[in-house]
Amino acid sequence: NYIDFSKNEKKLFEILFNANLLIVDLTKTESYQFLLESLVEDITEQLTNEEIKTLFCDLWIVIHGLASLTTVGQVNNDDAANEKYIKRAKSGIIEAIKGSK
Repeated sequence: NYIDFSKNEKKLFEILFNANLLIVDLTKTESYQFLLESLVEDITEQLTNEEIKTLFCDLWIVIHGLASLTTVGQVNNDDAANEKYIKRAKSGIIEAIKGSK
């Protein structure tokens, strides 16, 4: 996964994702579509397409942050710990989205 990649391929991760050499619209990637589909399957709340896009973008910040912190050695979590962080973030984001209606 993305965080494992950042841990195992630190230099390559840094070049690809932290050097601003590659600017990509994440919503136009296969990864976005895959994550979007898995998010929709996992969500019990009714969210609009725009809210799901917000959820994805906010979660991406968390996931990329974990991966970046892993790369520089500030975080060294196992998969279970990373999954906990991501699930808590997801719950909080959904709560914030629902609360803003």
